[in-house]
Amino acid sequence: MSANRASLRLCVLSAVWVAAACDPGRALQIRQPASPPGLGDCVAGALDQSALVAFTERVPSGRVFRITLADSALAWPWRHAQLALDEDHDVVSALELQYSWIGNDAPTEAELREMASVGDMLMDELRRRCLPDVPRSSSCVVTNFISSDPCPT
Repeated sequence: MSANRASLRLCVLSAVWVAAACDPGRALQIRQPASPPGLGDCVAGALDQSALVAFTERVPSGRVFRITLADSALAWPWRHAQLALDEDHDVVSALELQYSWIGNDAPTEAELREMASVGDMLMDELRRRCLPDVPRSSSCVVTNFISSDPCPT
């Protein structure tokens, strides 16, 4: 490969990397405050039994679940989400359900509403099964990790 061609390839790859770095991605996040002991095991069982979930995988840390939602109204990429037990000093402080996407590969406004609706239903189910004494106080935002907007309704 000539020096000019190698230089051009490096320049193009650098430009692609810079463009990707400037668009860090976006996410729809739903949080429910939580703090009881043994929450991870309860959530694992509830996800396995939920009609809203087609597939679940608990990652080795035990604090994160990769899930595929059963809602056929959602386009395929928007069925995938991650549920995390958000911890503060080793105490679970919240459940957080997150759908993620990068750049222009974003869901439509209608898809965002459906994602938020299904996510709210799942969080309500988890709260009923695993947090019966915790009032419903989940929040939903669409964020680009710099700023956030409320989820569309």
